[in-house]
Amino acid sequence: MSFEDLSADNMFEELCYTLTENNEANIRFYNKTAENYIIFLKKTKEIWCSTKIYTLKELRAINKKCFELGWL
Repeated sequence: MSFEDLSADNMFEELCYTLTENNEANIRFYNKTAENYIIFLKKTKEIWCSTKIYTLKELRAINKKCFELGWL
């Protein structure tokens, strides 16, 4: 199975992110090694990130999560 065939959660897991929060307001992934987080704010449809430098695979995972949430 290729990276693109995974669910967004599994993509983040492959990239060493841990799902640390998933409730009606937020979905939060955290990468302890890189000290990086990505938060999806469900009510405002915003994405908050702790860094502005991402790999292409991280961007693919973010895009897939937005698709799964019905934002695209």
